[in-house]
Amino acid sequence: MKFKINLSPVRTDETVSAVSKIGAALVINSEEFDFGFLADGDTLPRSAITSDEIHSDVTRNGDIIELTIRLPHSADAPSSVRFPQPILVEQDGPLTMPGETNAN
Repeated sequence: MKFKINLSPVRTDETVSAVSKIGAALVINSEEFDFGFLADGDTLPRSAITSDEIHSDVTRNGDIIELTIRLPHSADAPSSVRFPQPILVEQDGPLTMPGETNAN
């Protein structure tokens, strides 16, 4: 399963969300969203999701699940964070979000 993640930039003093992919699930700030039940062509309406992290309906087309998630950023964020490109995620594991550094 692949994810096409669109990003919705939000000006806030919060840090960038920790996001990882596990099969047909996304884990955002330790909260798991499993979309494995979606069949090809299905749409899960935004109103059915009780989280502020997801900002859109969730759709499945073939082996791609598409959704929009929140991307917190500071007032001085670069344009790559304020106007991010969608991310295509094919591999399981943690994601590096725009504005996040891998200083670990």
